[in-house]
Amino acid sequence: MDDQQLIAWALRETPLILAGAFGGDPGSAIAVAVVAMSEPCLELVVTSDDNGARFTRHLLDALGRDDVAVTPGLVIAGPRYWAADGLSATETAVPEADLYGAIAAMCRKQSPFPLRYLGIGPMSDLAQLLITDSGHREPLGLASRLRIVQAGGALHTVDPRGAELRFRRDPGAVREVVTRAEHFTLVPTDFTRSPTTFGRGSRLYRTLAGVDRPWAGLLRAHCDQWFTKYGRDASLVDVLAVAAMSRRHVDFRTDDIRLDDDGRIAWGSGHRMRVATKVHFPEFEDWVIATLSSGIPARRSCWEVALDTLRRQTLISTPPPSTQDAAHLRVGSAHAGEGSWPHR
Repeated sequence: MDDQQLIAWALRETPLILAGAFGGDPGSAIAVAVVAMSEPCLELVVTSDDNGARFTRHLLDALGRDDVAVTPGLVIAGPRYWAADGLSATETAVPEADLYGAIAAMCRKQSPFPLRYLGIGPMSDLAQLLITDSGHREPLGLASRLRIVQAGGALHTVDPRGAELRFRRDPGAVREVVTRAEHFTLVPTDFTRSPTTFGRGSRLYRTLAGVDRPWAGLLRAHCDQWFTKYGRDASLVDVLAVAAMSRRHVDFRTDDIRLDDDGRIAWGSGHRMRVATKVHFPEFEDWVIATLSSGIPARRSCWEVALDTLRRQTLISTPPPSTQDAAHLRVGSAHAGEGSWPHR
């Protein structure tokens, strides 16, 4: 286990926030399913609007993850892809948008531990979180507390329309985040030459067709609407970002990225960050297929939640260990299987 895998292993016990635009390209919904089945600490999904919130709520319930909260975020002006007509109940309640309040509640439960943030859509909500927190009377320290993995941007592909779509929708938000955030990992949409789309004849679609579960039928219907309405394959970039977050089958390098005013990015002096550079595609695909084929939600049991709450209360009542001590405890637990911090 290398250093980055060890970090991912240690952070696996920390809460996860997933943010994106759901109901459009079905790759985002596939990412929700993979996270729901592989991340027991998924606590919150942030959507781009109320329709996306209803669809995501319905999908999570079908996946057996009704323990995960869903909240709508900022609505970004402009055209939006949509391929989920009739795939959620119109009477599904959508909570009032209060993303900062939801994050604050998570921080109160988790103090003093970090939070993971996986972004697979525009960065408007994340930028607003960081701006709001910096000016708050009692800030949560999100700039240093959030461990951000963000899909978006293109380093090698030239698009005549400008920046990659996620960055083009709100380039100002991109600049705010990369300037303020202390722990930022980028998963560019074009970081691999391996196939990053899937269609009706793909192994992934055939897997969904072979799983006799309501959530699989929902995802198939979502894919079929997309293929019919837009006449093109769906993207795997969001699922690649899930793998990158957990350090599965993705390689990285730390380097400087230049950010232009319109959201375009390139290698060069500017902002230092960790960047995904390669995916081991056969292993990645096998992992996704195995995860979806199992159909088992990664939901924590009641006793695990209760034990975790007691452990946090004990840790919060004593000074947190130093970074060196925490690393020592985590390394020790990886080899000895006991004495970890935190450990479940």
